[in-house]
Amino acid sequence: VGMPWQEAKVSTPLPEGASIETGPNSKVCIAFGKQYRSSRRAPLSYEGRTNSATLNWENSHLTLDRLRQKRVAGSKSISLEVRLTLKTGHMFGRAPKLAPGSSYDVQFGSCVAQLTNGPSLYDVSAERLIRIQGGPASVTLPESPKPQVVEGGQQLDAHQGVLQRITVDTSHWFHYLP
Repeated sequence: VGMPWQEAKVSTPLPEGASIETGPNSKVCIAFGKQYRSSRRAPLSYEGRTNSATLNWENSHLTLDRLRQKRVAGSKSISLEVRLTLKTGHMFGRAPKLAPGSSYDVQFGSCVAQLTNGPSLYDVSAERLIRIQGGPASVTLPESPKPQVVEGGQQLDAHQGVLQRITVDTSHWFHYLP
């Protein structure tokens, strides 16, 4: 907050609280976890299976509200706590299958999607539209006391209150996710 904008490059550390903006014809891939590598498919990707997430978007503004991980007591599993806020624009992402005690939340518009039963691929717009491939999302809407479940292959237009099968070809959206 109050800091000047800085250009991010491959392997730039992004701390909790970081704010990221992209311009026209640009995208960024972010991976959460400990081991990273560069590749032709994605500039930055996580090599592990459990704690990975990659985001891609353009003309958008995202904040990394919470990025935490810790080892689950008595286990080799790592608990992941992610909270992202898409303020404007659009993004794609991959939420991993999470260890017990983990959370993966994406706020978009006035809605919050909880992606806890991954792996899930998601496509989110700040205009309150979410599409899910893979594991389901539980979406909290401000006008409803009960969360709406969005299953794999479904989209929720929260602005219109319409849940339906995905109506467009999504296969090309996720081709650059590792």
